[in-house]
Amino acid sequence: MRASPRDSFLVLLLAVLIAVGFVGGALLRSGGHPMFPLDDAFIYLQTARQTSQLHLFEYFPGQGHMTGATSVLWTLLEVPAFWTGLNGARVIPWVWILSGLIWVAAALLMLRIGLLFAGRGCGLIAAGLFLAHGHLAWAHWNGLETGLFALEMLVAVWALERWVGLRAERRSPGRWPWVAWIATAALTLTRPEGLGLAVVAALLITWRSHRGQTGAAQAFGWWLATAPGLLMLLVNRLATGWWGTNGLGAKGIMTDPYWTLGEKLHAIAQNWSDLWFGLHAGSGDVIWFFRDGAAPWVGPLVLLFALIGVGPGLAGLWQRGQGEGASLAALWYLLGTAAVCTSAVAFAHLARYFVAFLPLLLLLAALGVHEFAQLWRSRAPHITATVGATLVCLAAPSLLWWGQVYAENCQDIFEQHRRLSWWLDDPDAVPRGTRVGLTDVGALTYYTAGLEICDLVGLTTNRLDAGFPPQWQVMRQGLGTLWETLERWEGRPEIIITYPNLWTPPHQPELWLGEAIAFASLGGQSITSGQVLTAYRPDWSGVGSGDAPGDHFLEGIPSDDGGPPHPRLIIDTVDVADLISEAQHQHRWHHASERPTHSYDDWPPRFNTLRWQTRADEPSGEVIWDGGRRMSGGEEFTAMAEPGRPLRLVGRSDGERPARLRIRLDDGPWHIADVPGGEGWVEFAVDFPAEEVTGHEVRVEVDYQWDPRWAETFWHSYHWWLIQAI
Repeated sequence: MRASPRDSFLVLLLAVLIAVGFVGGALLRSGGHPMFPLDDAFIYLQTARQTSQLHLFEYFPGQGHMTGATSVLWTLLEVPAFWTGLNGARVIPWVWILSGLIWVAAALLMLRIGLLFAGRGCGLIAAGLFLAHGHLAWAHWNGLETGLFALEMLVAVWALERWVGLRAERRSPGRWPWVAWIATAALTLTRPEGLGLAVVAALLITWRSHRGQTGAAQAFGWWLATAPGLLMLLVNRLATGWWGTNGLGAKGIMTDPYWTLGEKLHAIAQNWSDLWFGLHAGSGDVIWFFRDGAAPWVGPLVLLFALIGVGPGLAGLWQRGQGEGASLAALWYLLGTAAVCTSAVAFAHLARYFVAFLPLLLLLAALGVHEFAQLWRSRAPHITATVGATLVCLAAPSLLWWGQVYAENCQDIFEQHRRLSWWLDDPDAVPRGTRVGLTDVGALTYYTAGLEICDLVGLTTNRLDAGFPPQWQVMRQGLGTLWETLERWEGRPEIIITYPNLWTPPHQPELWLGEAIAFASLGGQSITSGQVLTAYRPDWSGVGSGDAPGDHFLEGIPSDDGGPPHPRLIIDTVDVADLISEAQHQHRWHHASERPTHSYDDWPPRFNTLRWQTRADEPSGEVIWDGGRRMSGGEEFTAMAEPGRPLRLVGRSDGERPARLRIRLDDGPWHIADVPGGEGWVEFAVDFPAEEVTGHEVRVEVDYQWDPRWAETFWHSYHWWLIQAI
């Protein structure tokens, strides 16, 4: 069954009008300047420009392979714009044209898939719900791969349904198996979760083949479609040492360094609950329904009809010898939801990534409306039309709301990122060759040339230097680890551009960012991480200030024969929160069951800290900067020592509160260290006799003893030194 030209023209006309409204509103709001509502879109443009110059997978010139632009296919679609000589803002209309073609194709596919599922009424409802969904429109015009990813899923479902229909009629499937396989293979190159979707499709068809309901060649084709995604995993592994992408590492709950497996699964379940009940991080916003602008009961009704579509609707399709396409849509929707729920910082990420799977839900809802109407067979067409039209009309106001949001988002990026990029690209203000560190790397990099830029978040910079940990891992740990890493790096930025609200409490680490030399502010941001994006000239005078303990810990030991004291030397140093030092010393930490209160959405992470102050016993002395970790349990590490000689272990805490520690070497006896509180750095020592130092390496265990006087039980560990006499 084919869609009538009249229906197709109506869908096409509405899609074009909505596209003109979104893009036109954004241009009016930003004074005619083409812009995207997300800084991430410019990451793709920068990667595409590099690719057009045959620097594949390279973001910054000379920095090599990076995995931050996770959509290979979307990047490649943007490359021809640069081959035509376009650059800068002139490439944005090219992306709008791509997005427009995808938007129109997706709307027409919703019509045709619904038609295959249950006839004309189902097709019109599916297309109508798609076009009336403001969040879907926003996502198709945001400059990311969202629309392309959704279109590929729709093509695969459509091709599979056509394939099955022809097979049921005992006709040749023609090109449709190839269309389905190619669309699924494209998924694996469009987003990381695409590989999981391809595997699920292969498993579904393999199961059908095993039951004799499809041919074995079908299953082989679906498994072959996973090859591009598997190849990308291998490329990532060979180029960066890790199978995943920088984005997955920086934003994934499973890569969170502080939470146990059970806690991570709990966080994923909480995200799932937020999506399922339509709540966004407790804010009350409806995400997967239609969100603001639509009647509040539209979402629950869409869900109800989708459940009917998955139940009686799917059963009816199976009875007619169909159902593979609808089954695949349901499975992909569930898997997509689960994949999105593995993202941390839910308030910033869930809505953005989840929306690509919404067309699948709307298809199932349209099928459910059709099945519901069959309860009154004689009036089923009228009921289908009435219910479908009501849902679409009640949802349509969301287009106005999301159109306004889209325009405001674009204006924010223009007024903040674009305006600051003009300053950054001015050689008189910022000389060429200046080293710049960024936390929002998209537009500032795309519109700038001749600078040595590093991405502090780690989406587009793999490592700051050879031998350093992945930068996404550094930033994920927190500000203490970021400081320790920059302290090691000889190429420290001369300018850092960031949001000051990301660097403030509890101990004002923004002070080392130094003088603010430029900024771009908003009256109230709608999409950015803060109201003020600021360029700083950082003060690196504190680098290395925390490397050694107080001099009195190194005072000599009196000689037994009355001669000069035996001098003490630092044999080994463990710099807590410095990932390189921790790795060298096999440093491990653990938290007790009663952990400090913490949210997955907290930034900076509360378990990683950065502080500046003088020593408690030297209030007028040198200011020391040091990064550390909040401990509610304990830590352990391996360090060098000279066996058979007394050893002094010196530790540093921040004096925020007293703490009692139990410390031992290897399996020796426990020693008690009472760490005092104080105004400034508190350094303390534990002395171990010679007989407890049994090897050239010792394993030091530190166990924190809870103090019932405090509501939260933790202490801060910053540094350890092993000192012996020579």
